[in-house]
Parts: sequence; structure tokens; C-alpha cells
Amino acid sequence: ANGTGDPKRAAGTFDASGAFHPQKRAKSMKLPDPQALGARVERKVTADTSQWSDQRHKDHASDVLADIEKIVRREVLEKALCQRGEVELAWDVCAAVVEPVLGDEDDPGRRIYGWGYAEWDMSQLAAALVEVMQETRRAG
Repeated sequence: ANGTGDPKRAAGTFDASGAFHPQKRAKSMKLPDPQALGARVERKVTADTSQWSDQRHKDHASDVLADIEKIVRREVLEKALCQRGEVELAWDVCAAVVEPVLGDEDDPGRRIYGWGYAEWDMSQLAAALVEVMQETRRAG
């Protein structure tokens, strides 16, 4: 401990056999910020790819879609937003992170899902969105 000369100890407890069990941290339940998450995806979508190799450029779509799926799972499903009554926020997060990859009529090249390199990641993202729909139905 501090100033006693004893070694520092990690937070936790010892059981009857003397085995140490570290203290577990609670999952963060802080409500997500849809604008910040959308901006994070936007930066990844619009990254300067001019110096990238062909393989890295092909992997870019998969990386972006995999990150979006992780965000949806972590920020919406793991935090149980629908079960906590935050259904609108859950869908705001989903819309904010998916919108940057949809592109628009002026810039269809940003439609990452249409590049043809990321079928698996697109199906994983779709599965996560289906889970959000099911949670919405249960909460409704």
C-alpha cells in the first residue's frame, strides 16, 4: 500500500483456499452519442486510400462494416438500450453508423456495401440489425 512499504495489491478477494479472485468491472452503461459514433464511421469511410495497396483497399469495406457491426452490438445490444426504454436512441445509433456507408445520389461511390468485397460483413451487420428489431419488438 502507499507509504507502508508493503507491495501494491490488485483489487479483489481471496477465497478459503487462498486463491485470488480479481474484482470484475461493471459494463459501461453510459448512453451512446449517435453523432460521435456516426462521425467515427464517417472518418473511416472517407479515409484517404490513395497510398493503400490493392489488398488493403479491398479489405477497407470489410473493415468498415465489421466496425459498424461491433458498434451496434456494443452500444445498442450489450447496453440493452431497448430493454431500458431507449428504443429511439437505439435506432438513432443504428441510423447514424449505417448512414455513412449508404452514400447518396451525388456520391454513389461511398456505397461501401455495393463494392462487392464485403458480403460476409454485410450479412453480419444485417444480423445485428435484425437483433435490434427483435429487441424493439420485445420492448414495445
